[in-house]
Amino acid sequence: MFQDLHPIFLLAPPLVCLMILATVLEPGFIVALLIVSRALLDPLLNLTKGDNLFGFGAVLNFFVIFVTFFLSLRQGGVWRMAFFKGWMIFLAVCLASLLYSPVPVAGTKLLFNLASYLCMMILPFLIHPERNDKKFWISLLLISSVFPVLFANVAMVSGIRVRGTFTHPNILAFYLVWVLTLILYVLKSRQFKLSGMAKTTLVFYTLDVLAVLVATGTRNAWIGAWLLFFLYGLLVERKFLMITLIPLAALPLIPGISARLEDLFAYSTRELNSFAWRVEVWKSSLAAVKESWVIGHGLGSFRELSRVFVRLEHGGVDAHNTYLQVLFETGFIGLLAYLSIYRHVIQSLWRLTAEHAIVLSYVVVYLVSGIADNLLYYLAFNWYTWFFLGVILKGMTFNKRIIRIRRRMA
Repeated sequence: MFQDLHPIFLLAPPLVCLMILATVLEPGFIVALLIVSRALLDPLLNLTKGDNLFGFGAVLNFFVIFVTFFLSLRQGGVWRMAFFKGWMIFLAVCLASLLYSPVPVAGTKLLFNLASYLCMMILPFLIHPERNDKKFWISLLLISSVFPVLFANVAMVSGIRVRGTFTHPNILAFYLVWVLTLILYVLKSRQFKLSGMAKTTLVFYTLDVLAVLVATGTRNAWIGAWLLFFLYGLLVERKFLMITLIPLAALPLIPGISARLEDLFAYSTRELNSFAWRVEVWKSSLAAVKESWVIGHGLGSFRELSRVFVRLEHGGVDAHNTYLQVLFETGFIGLLAYLSIYRHVIQSLWRLTAEHAIVLSYVVVYLVSGIADNLLYYLAFNWYTWFFLGVILKGMTFNKRIIRIRRRMA
């Protein structure tokens, strides 16, 4: 495995040492640098993979995990939080399933990816724990989206499905749904005092993001974007329910959308459309799921074992369903552990203020999107999603702490 590593890995030790030094001196700076740059790096990082599953992105994964561990030695309160315990139980199940996985290398890579998602969620709690820096991080996250969206705008002239700085149009599409969540949060949060010009700029930015989202051709993400605004309208602002009727009425008038929808419902005896293909993959896997439904077949095993039971392809395929993948690879135990992560997050957000409703709506969108896509493999997108959720949960925890202190002083 290691003999196939790209020569650029020779730069990894000195680079990691420099990043560790920067973390010791100012951890917030290095995390901010990762936030600003990560959405732009996939094309470069993929060049370092060569014939190996591991590219230079694995170094960044390791670094994020190391930084989280290093900072946690100074701030241990996060370990008592319910969402952390839920994540650790799921990761423990994944680690156990790795022991009997038929593809230990692929399983190890997936395990490190999942661990890095947890780390990104924890990092906001560990960087300047004495400050409520939610406004700073939300602003930085929004600013970091400008260049990926700009590159995607340039790619729109090609006339094909746009993927921007990501490796697949689907990843860009789900990233854009997350960007829409950020924009809506900034517009509706009382913490951001926006001028009329700033609000107008964000509205035009929203329209641009929606245009790029259409250009990705990712129907699952289209549904997610629509569901985000629908749920927010259902929970808080009823006028958004009326707004969500506009795209439904305009669907036949937008060529890019109408063509993709026609393809979805088209029937061919020679070639299945993408949804019918997914259904066939899911049906084909059910017998294999039943063979080991308690503990699963091992982490990262779906693609490899699908060569046997999926007759539609000569090689292996991914599950294109997060829950089926988790059930297949880690069993019913792993699926329960995975869902428990979101139960804790949703319980924390269950307050019908505008800010909480936006984040809660996005969590539901994320869960729904997992029904027909390989979300666990979209690393850069997940880093931003889980860091965003960590920032929100830290802000809530900080506010609770302030309230308790004020009550003691009263």
